[in-house]
Amino acid sequence: MSKGKLDGKQLVRDGESVYTCDGEYLFTISMTTKQKQLLNDDDWDKKKESWIEYKRRAKPLWDAEREKRHALLDDIVNAYNETRKGLYRVSR
Repeated sequence: MSKGKLDGKQLVRDGESVYTCDGEYLFTISMTTKQKQLLNDDDWDKKKESWIEYKRRAKPLWDAEREKRHALLDDIVNAYNETRKGLYRVSR
């Protein structure tokens, strides 16, 4: 069996990116559709609120979307690490 990039390695999350425990980059999760809409000011009604008011209103929404992405990455990393735990035990 050939050795793959992840053989015997645990994964770690740093922000929106996932790395092997020895620092090798694997992938980054992209923004959600809602975050893209917030970034592009799609929900801003220029007639009803100023841009500053909109940004203040949008910040909690942005942060909630970021937390969802972090939780997803944490779930992926934890699930991978848990399933790999028993695969590399040394038999005696």
